[in-house]
Amino acid sequence: MYILALETATSQIGVALVNEGGVLAERAYPPGEPPSLRLLEGVEEVCRAAVVPLEKLDGLAVSVGPGSFTGLRVGMATAQGLAFALEIPIAPIPTLEALAWSLPQATGFLCPILDAKQGEVYAAIYRYNPDGKLDTLLGERVITPRDLAASIRGPVTFLGEGAERYGPLLRQMLPHAEFAHSAARYPSAAQVGILGLALLARGGGVQPEALRPRYLRRAEAEVQWEKRLMSKR
Repeated sequence: MYILALETATSQIGVALVNEGGVLAERAYPPGEPPSLRLLEGVEEVCRAAVVPLEKLDGLAVSVGPGSFTGLRVGMATAQGLAFALEIPIAPIPTLEALAWSLPQATGFLCPILDAKQGEVYAAIYRYNPDGKLDTLLGERVITPRDLAASIRGPVTFLGEGAERYGPLLRQMLPHAEFAHSAARYPSAAQVGILGLALLARGGGVQPEALRPRYLRRAEAEVQWEKRLMSKR
């Protein structure tokens, strides 16, 4: 199976093409690059590099959040457009889970963190079981870094750009915590693709019209708009 993967949930967007043999091609763009400008360019680049035309794709995988509201909308709309045109399914991949899978050798608790702004983070807590699969110990949520640290009892490894931002506080509250290398700062399109390949192989994909984001909370612009409407009443 040839699977095209899109990762746009964070400030570093990426595109990858994978199959059962591994990652065939991948492109990651520097943080801050607008997904609306780079995403289709990345699709063209990885297909050309892997010598796999779009018509040969068996499915798509896309990061569905939590993460950047704008990035998720662009990534999911692109995946839906391609899936409709090619008549192929989409594998929706949770962003925090994809990030956690970037540390397959981790022991103890594994806590991926993304900055949710407003002094909060998107976070979840996982642990690898003896079969090498991820068990979810704390489901994905919006939480303050302080409350997150207070909920952890045991050895933990933090990863993600949110862990870098709030590292001083986390280290203060959890002196024995480990922090992943910088390569695990962002979820990768390749990992989204690998997880998507496994999901589609199990028949777990969805049709494009059924794709839904995992925002976890409302966009700040939406909240402010509602406040302005209420103030006029």
